[in-house]
Amino acid sequence: DEGTPQILWTARIHPVMMAGDTIDWGPLSWITDLITSDHRVSQVHAMSSSNLKTSFEQWKALRRLSLSEIRNMADTSTEFTFRNLISTEHISSSLKLWLNHLQMILDDRRHESFDFCFLTDEISHHKAPQKSFILTQTLQALDSTIISNIENGRYDISSRSFMLMGNLLTSIANIWIDNKYIAAEGQKKEKRDLISDETNFDVLRSWASTCDDKILACRQLFDERDSLMDSMINGYSLSISAAGAGAGAEKAAFALTELCVSNPGGADCSKSIAAHTHCSTPP
Repeated sequence: DEGTPQILWTARIHPVMMAGDTIDWGPLSWITDLITSDHRVSQVHAMSSSNLKTSFEQWKALRRLSLSEIRNMADTSTEFTFRNLISTEHISSSLKLWLNHLQMILDDRRHESFDFCFLTDEISHHKAPQKSFILTQTLQALDSTIISNIENGRYDISSRSFMLMGNLLTSIANIWIDNKYIAAEGQKKEKRDLISDETNFDVLRSWASTCDDKILACRQLFDERDSLMDSMINGYSLSISAAGAGAGAEKAAFALTELCVSNPGGADCSKSIAAHTHCSTPP
């Protein structure tokens, strides 16, 4: 059009083609022929081909749009919804495989380390980290593993799961720490205050408590952790809350380890494995 800048952004080179079971690629074959021509001489020769001329004329006869026109026609809200949907589906699929791998390592008592870089990378870029979908699903998977193994008397696996949870939450706390506002000694004090109630830990380390008692204690610890992660309790920063929740998970792991070590009844707690974390790409 007159007055329109002659640039790639406004050039009408993108043909509108009807979608269907089959698409006639004829109007585009001239482009393929030119791309596959090795030298300028052969390109000039190709342009003189009757087949190429026919394809070129078909392309010119089609309604064509520029990038500028395509962008103006796009429905931004619909595009955002679609991109978010396919992104969530991809994350859900990858996350499921990742969590299944974690649960197999724990349930099979494998001598393998497990890292949370897949999660911590997401956390470090999340606008509201405590609301992270991946974090929520990961904690739920660990919770489920802990409960199911307590039900089966495999306390060493529950202990290892709690330890992994503690490592994860501590890593998250380190991501959130802002040294300009949190003094190291003050953080330690706040961390102790958040986990001062020993009742649930005493239940976990005692052979006198029943399976149901231990499960209830675990669920109460999960609720306390979620409460810490979901809110700015009494002005505590997110890093302090995560550190407190991580310390609570570690104390639960130690309590269950004490249970295994003091085993008076021969329960199968002899294969407790320390879990280490390091950075690598999950499957």
